[in-house]
Parts: sequence; structure tokens; C-alpha cells
Amino acid sequence: FFAKQLKEENIILTASDSFKEHIISIKEPTLYTVMINIINNAVYWLRNSEKREIRFDYLKENKEILILNSGRKIEEHRLTKIFDLFYSNRPTGRGIGLYLAKQTLNENYFDIEATNHRKYNYLNGACFVIKPLSN
Repeated sequence: FFAKQLKEENIILTASDSFKEHIISIKEPTLYTVMINIINNAVYWLRNSEKREIRFDYLKENKEILILNSGRKIEEHRLTKIFDLFYSNRPTGRGIGLYLAKQTLNENYFDIEATNHRKYNYLNGACFVIKPLSN
């Protein structure tokens, strides 16, 4: 979906072996829609970065999917706000994508959050964690 744009912007897309080997039980369009939104946002925020990488990882111990990039870090005060309807930090952003991603994942018993915690955000850019909702 993003092959041409990633190549033109010199963005490297990588995935850990753990991510490649993981199987998730969720409606396929749900996860694709979330990933497309996050990658689209990452492409925008990576445009002014020297290092341009988007990475997928999976942490088995907590069943967490990580989607990280090496672009601009999300400011601490925005980490939860970015999932609010109509909230956007992009000049042309509508503030709908991450809101819908969270709602759709929640309907499928998963959650998404943004974090700057070192355990997750090892590329020091934006970092999203998708994990099963607790029962």
C-alpha cells in the first residue's frame, strides 16, 4: 500500500522476527486500517528526520504489538489526547484516524496507546502499543 511512497521518502520499513512469527486473532480489516493510519501518520512526521524508519515488533510476554518510528516523539501531554475525536497536531489533520483506530480495536477486545517509555520506544520517535484488553 505504501511501497512507492516509502521508497520516494527513503523510509525503511522493518519488522522483528517476533513480529513476523506472531499470529493475531482479530478481523483482518481492523488491524490493516489501524496500521495504515499509523504508517500514514509516520510518513508525514518522518519527512524532516535524518533517520527514517518504521518498525513493527511483538513482545511475547505481554502480547503487545509495537509500531514505532524514528521521527518526532509525541509530546507527553499529547500521548492520550491524540486518540480524542477531532484532535490533531497536523496542520491538515482531521483528528479522526487514531480515534477510529482505538474505537475499532476496543470493539475487537484490543487497545492502543502511545508511549515514550524506553521499554517500548527504542527508536525515540512515535510509538504505539496494541495489546489485548484486560478482562
